[in-house]
Amino acid sequence: MINGILQFIKKTILAIKLARHNALCAIAGLKTFNAQLWIARLFIKKNDLPLSENLRRFLQKENNLFLNAAADEITARPDIVGNKCFYLYYSEPRILRRETLFKTTGNAKEKTFWLKLFAEIVRRDYPQLKEQYNFFLRRLDILQDMRFYASELEELEKAAMGYASPNAFEVDWIRSGKDKLYMIFEQECSQTNKLSRKSQEDFAALFAYLFFEKNWFVSSWQGVAVMPDGRVALPDFDFLYPVTDEFKAFAKSWFKNQATPANDFEFKLARAFKLLQAYCPAIDVAAVWQNYLDAPNSTYKAVPAQIQLLHDLQRHGVVVKTDSGIAFDKAEDLSYLLDSRRHKNDPRFRKSTIWYWGPLLIAVYVLYNYF
Repeated sequence: MINGILQFIKKTILAIKLARHNALCAIAGLKTFNAQLWIARLFIKKNDLPLSENLRRFLQKENNLFLNAAADEITARPDIVGNKCFYLYYSEPRILRRETLFKTTGNAKEKTFWLKLFAEIVRRDYPQLKEQYNFFLRRLDILQDMRFYASELEELEKAAMGYASPNAFEVDWIRSGKDKLYMIFEQECSQTNKLSRKSQEDFAALFAYLFFEKNWFVSSWQGVAVMPDGRVALPDFDFLYPVTDEFKAFAKSWFKNQATPANDFEFKLARAFKLLQAYCPAIDVAAVWQNYLDAPNSTYKAVPAQIQLLHDLQRHGVVVKTDSGIAFDKAEDLSYLLDSRRHKNDPRFRKSTIWYWGPLLIAVYVLYNYF
């Protein structure tokens, strides 16, 4: 009961904060907030800004990793929240140099509250957000432990090495821990939302390379790291998702015909493509991707999971010995297997008859009774 009262109070405080940012309509009509709306309406502060900007300012002021991740998952569904709120992040521009404290878990607060609230919204209002809730659960590890995020980051950087090198940064594992992520930048980089035309072209090409050739994609990111020569990198993203052949087919349909997403992963892909276009307004992303979009589907097929696992094990020093294939020149070489009586002619079979184990039983009996 006490937990229920605390959840009610926290939901009321959340509704009031949204009202003060003139963003109460984001939860208006939700059964989850029926009991809080009448109180929150007393605190509305109206302004002339669009809803997306009010929500962005609200998230920026709260600065909570769990809230940001929950909002990120929900806004990946424009069929529910609308197209104008497909991306709510905004990162202040900053300079990244040498050893930098890049991320912390200090602003990851009230995990239980956000989990319960998200689950309640799915249960009472939007069952179609169930998979988004599952995505949210998967992201909890990297939200609470920077070492998990650093591992995702290194995986993405390894994949990007084939596109351009050297890497823009590396994880400082000595100083990093569960709560803090330190990174080393060999060159001074700027993390920004505004890219030059050259950086936009590089970003679009890098995204395509990771997607079509390395089979990875990210759905959202907070700013892009830009190096002095205009090259870009993605140090701050949501999660690393594997790409399947179906995703590549959807990408071609989306860029050519604006295909409508049919499942949760496709909604995330569509959001990533729209966000890429928002970051690259001076160029035609489809034109940069032309070689990939026009290539046959078999050109960039994803590596089967079993082969990829074997490759990853070998890459990390695990010696994996594969059996050489056994070839039979003639089918007659296997014909003896069809003879059900062949084992009776085997000398080893005779050892299993009474002439073999009978004397053994007699010997055991004599030894047990007379010695």
